[in-house]
Amino acid sequence: MLPSSHACPFPGAAMAVAAAKSLFSKTMQDMVKGIRAVKDDPHEYIQACVAECKDELKGRDLLLKKNAISKLTYVSSHPLAAACWGGVPGP
Repeated sequence: MLPSSHACPFPGAAMAVAAAKSLFSKTMQDMVKGIRAVKDDPHEYIQACVAECKDELKGRDLLLKKNAISKLTYVSSHPLAAACWGGVPGP
């Protein structure tokens, strides 16, 4: 990221970066398929997804933030996933 004293030479560069991040971020569908695909121990995958969501929440793109909250909501309600990241484990 450029310091605030330097103007970006491209007028839409900030929007292009935000669009690229939202284009290449993991969707809810990707996350659900990934959790289902990991049969042995989904804890590592879920922790990576939660870390990715935390990074998405730090950004400025509202669409990324909305998707991150949706993914975290899913993870918090999933019985296997809740035990992985400190939620209340399922029965």
